[in-house]
Amino acid sequence: MHNDGNVVPLHKATTDQVAHSPLARLPAILLQVRDKAAQQLRHGLQALFDNADDTLFEMADRAHCDVEQNIFFQAMRDLRLKRKSIERVFLEQFFAAFIRLAQYESVLAALPQTLDTNTSTVQPDDERERTVAVQAMVNRVLDRDGFALDQLTARLCALLGKEPGDLHNPLGPAMFCEYFLQAARQLGLEIKVKLIILTLFERYVLSEVDQLYAEANQLLLATGVLPDLKPAPVRRTTDRPDQSVTGGLTDEGPDPISTRDLLRLLSHLQQYVPAPAAVDDFDLRNQLELLLTRVSVKSGRSRVFGEADEDVINLVALLFECMLDDRNLPDSLKALVGRLQIPLVKVALLDKSFFSRSSHPARRLLNEIANAAMGWGACDDHDRDSLYVRIDQVVQRLLNDFVDDPAIFSELLADFLAFTQDERSRTELAPELRNGVARMLDDTLLFERALESVIGNLKRLNRGK
Repeated sequence: MHNDGNVVPLHKATTDQVAHSPLARLPAILLQVRDKAAQQLRHGLQALFDNADDTLFEMADRAHCDVEQNIFFQAMRDLRLKRKSIERVFLEQFFAAFIRLAQYESVLAALPQTLDTNTSTVQPDDERERTVAVQAMVNRVLDRDGFALDQLTARLCALLGKEPGDLHNPLGPAMFCEYFLQAARQLGLEIKVKLIILTLFERYVLSEVDQLYAEANQLLLATGVLPDLKPAPVRRTTDRPDQSVTGGLTDEGPDPISTRDLLRLLSHLQQYVPAPAAVDDFDLRNQLELLLTRVSVKSGRSRVFGEADEDVINLVALLFECMLDDRNLPDSLKALVGRLQIPLVKVALLDKSFFSRSSHPARRLLNEIANAAMGWGACDDHDRDSLYVRIDQVVQRLLNDFVDDPAIFSELLADFLAFTQDERSRTELAPELRNGVARMLDDTLLFERALESVIGNLKRLNRGK
């Protein structure tokens, strides 16, 4: 009796059409059923999108190449931008299906292209793959909850005075899939991503329809609609699809993340530091907070940064803000130096003497870069500028190779010192550049000046508390 095994075509209904539809022709109890179901569906969609970001991030992390990785990251951005629109369109489709119950005596059962059960029909490979996946999802719901759905369909027919074959239940799994496919048409996703999103739709929406059917049947039963039908068996929790990744967190207190785990998060982000032209839009603290949220969701409890680690993150962030605000550092080199924030946070976490030892190789390396940059004459062709190319090589080496061994800073420092010495021996400084370097050497170096400013501000804040 599973009349919902196939999807019926959805007629477009604008918001105005919905607002002026003859809802008065529907029994009040049916509107209660609709609104109760809409509430659960809305929560399910919210859970889907809350967890989609985490799932796609993990897929990107396991990607075999940059192209595949970018596909998942683009999908994450697309979903974030369009989730509200998708939720809205889904519910509009859902409400429109109930309106059609009042508008039409019967509905033709022509299948739309989004879900044609005849998979032998000539279709593009991607569309056929999606069709097979959706039909499998529908079949799993029918196998699992078909009894309760049949009872609900029978009660709706009795309530509306229709024959079973004349009514396509708007609460059926195929209809739910159709609403979602229609709403998600605005997403420009690769087929592999579409299948992942459909899997999440099954996990967070379709897996909970047994509760929806039970509540709908109970509402109709309470008003005397087919009271003699045998109740559907209650599904056990163990029968539900796996939902090991959920959006719920326990009520226990926040658990500080270990320094080692924080370093892992930073190493992951280090792979995705944007190019110099876009580095200003990269907010390290915000990116870390997003990752920490994912860790919290996966672990089932709230996670926070350890107090000492958070101080290091904030101190390095202030240091870079102060250093990059210096007008003496050319903008094009600021963009390069700005990409070093993650490696500097990592080395400061690994070696607490970073802030107290002026001879620390990481600090000296930044000092030497700043020293060379102060006397640099910018040119339009960066690829032919030896200093820009060498600093870029230092940045790329740290971003690509620095994991947890600070010795790399000593190696890069030695190489950079050799480079600058060679440049000085081959090129005589112009008088104006010599004067600029002299003024800079009379003062503290750029990095040290920024560090002293940050530490001084922190001391004043502490004294004021």
